Amino acid sequence: MRLSDHMLAECGQANDIENLFSNVAPAIREAERFELSDDVALAAYNLTKSKPTTLLSALPLVRAPYRKMWFEWRGGITSNMIRPETSATR
Repeated sequence: MRLSDHMLAECGQANDIENLFSNVAPAIREAERFELSDDVALAAYNLTKSKPTTLLSALPLVRAPYRKMWFEWRGGITSNMIRPETSATR
């Protein structure tokens, strides 16, 4: 079961503190939901280590396939997943 499914199940329940889940639920229901694999999450993480000019130059190529999207990933970033920094990536 995905986090989004758990959040939807908590709507109106005791854990729905200040109606947080109830307020987010309509957007989650409308969104296309995806669960990222470890390699995709790692690639996204490594993008954060790119030079800003590299990211800005790629911006015109970015297109979202859906109006609303929800992404989840079950893993965690660990030291063995992080690309080692070199003088060229600093």
